[in-house]
Amino acid sequence: MLATTLTRPYSDEDISKEMVLSSKRYGTVRRIFIVAAEDKTLKKEILEWMIEKNPPHEVEEISGSDHMAMIANPQQLFSLLLRIAHK
Repeated sequence: MLATTLTRPYSDEDISKEMVLSSKRYGTVRRIFIVAAEDKTLKKEILEWMIEKNPPHEVEEISGSDHMAMIANPQQLFSLLLRIAHK
């Protein structure tokens, strides 16, 4: 029940529309990559590859958190997201 209140509504029609991306507008929204320091799900090499292939404007780290930072360390994640939002 809770999950249904947290998801965005969509229809099959929404996902059938073509998304148009352009190199002119790509990157106009700042991207922040958040690394969970104790992530055992993704190897460090994979994280580095992801960052290299789509470089964010900055990389932040949540210390003492595993892959699910929103569960393992929600207060630190919230504080980080708040700080990012106010930049």
